[in-house]
Amino acid sequence: MDLTTFILFQLIFEGLLFVVVFLLLWRLLRYEKMVKRLLTGDELDQFRKLLLASQAETVRFLEAMEDGIRRGKELLGALKGEMARRERTHGEAEVMDYLRAGLKTEEIAARVGMTLGEVNLIAALARARGKLHLP
Repeated sequence: MDLTTFILFQLIFEGLLFVVVFLLLWRLLRYEKMVKRLLTGDELDQFRKLLLASQAETVRFLEAMEDGIRRGKELLGALKGEMARRERTHGEAEVMDYLRAGLKTEEIAARVGMTLGEVNLIAALARARGKLHLP
């Protein structure tokens, strides 16, 4: 293939490329005009208002969700605290029952699942409050 043939093929290719690009631009402009005819100014304004209202509602919804999550976490913390308090009170009552029954603190600690120091502390507090009278 000589240089003249190569240049001729290149010119034909560039000409076809120009025609294709021209047709694409022409169709794009036609499409743009069609879209402008379909969406008048009033319709576009209504769409924008609807979009703004939707965004505002979305923000409000997210704020409500975050508030609900925060309240849920607070409630969960309060429930955990209440459960811990009830377990502690239940454990203290059980220790008091065993102390009144005359069991040794070591045996009470093993039965209740507390440390010996906790059982001794509960017994000392009960004596100080006057709730436990041992012979």
